[in-house]
Amino acid sequence: MEKMYIGTYNAPILMGTGEIYQGSGKGIHCLNFDPENGTLLPSGSPAPADNTSFLCLSADRRFLYAVNELSASDSSVSAFSLDADGIPVYINKQLTGGASPCHLAVDSRSRLLFAANYGGGSVCVFPICPDGSLGKRSDLAVHKGQGADPVRQEAAHAHSVLLSPDETCLFCADLGLDKIFVYEIDYASGTLTERPDDSALFCPGSGPRSLTLSPDGHFLCVTEELSNALSIFAVLENRLTFVQRIPALPEGSSVPVNYPAEASYSRDGRFLYVSNRGHNSIAVYASACDTGRLTPVQWISTQGDTPRSFTLDASGRWLIAANQDSGSLSIFLRNPADGRLSFSHSVMQPTPVCVRIR
Repeated sequence: MEKMYIGTYNAPILMGTGEIYQGSGKGIHCLNFDPENGTLLPSGSPAPADNTSFLCLSADRRFLYAVNELSASDSSVSAFSLDADGIPVYINKQLTGGASPCHLAVDSRSRLLFAANYGGGSVCVFPICPDGSLGKRSDLAVHKGQGADPVRQEAAHAHSVLLSPDETCLFCADLGLDKIFVYEIDYASGTLTERPDDSALFCPGSGPRSLTLSPDGHFLCVTEELSNALSIFAVLENRLTFVQRIPALPEGSSVPVNYPAEASYSRDGRFLYVSNRGHNSIAVYASACDTGRLTPVQWISTQGDTPRSFTLDASGRWLIAANQDSGSLSIFLRNPADGRLSFSHSVMQPTPVCVRIR
């Protein structure tokens, strides 16, 4: 059995679209996933926590970190230890210094935790103590400016953070500024120094949202929420060189509104998977290992609404998508030879926003 963690919304939250959203989750839900047949079973009571819209496991899988996406004065990041059964046990939390934290990253040695504050347009840093708890915030890098879209880009909106392949730098996608910031990390002081010459700029109104590296660290995929596209960059010495921009939907799609969300490579790097909110699908692309260029393979319905998050299980045979607005998890069987997905079944799950497997 593999342990699965589901982050949920349970308290009212102001979304980037201006909507006040009320979820029905109860914190961090735990499930057991059987990779033999793709079945899911409940595992204990949910760990109480507010609006855990993103979850991040430490590299040694001993600790779980969650954002608490709330107002500027209440937004925080929570730390949990995982007991012998993999159940989260609350340790502590720290305020993020900005509204609506939505993404986290932890280095492989569990020295620092990084969080992106969407509403605050900032990146914050926390030292991680030996017991997995979070120390007081050691840095807060605030982005300034606005983008072309007067509604979605009226200010900076940091949306995701990702460590560079050698973990000496942090990449941050800012949806509001159409920019990837590159920061040099000082692990001793827990501070960030911007490297402005290495930043990547997008076309006005693109809205870069999420970042994912290919397993070999040679390529970076960026989902563009507002322009309904994906961009690929080559990564060399923590500098980004544009490779390709490709639509997130099939040619001729009649869906009026679609927001690409999460992206993830298969473990062998041969395929890339992307969730589409609006089209309500998982897109599958073949990824050329030498150039990083993408070729469309498949779009498959998630059989639910607003697939904000998904994960591949440890075996690589299964993909599990979290349908936020229909309250369900969709399980797909994955063909490792051609990357294609086939729908297996769905299970009900209150307001799933983030899904991770231990």
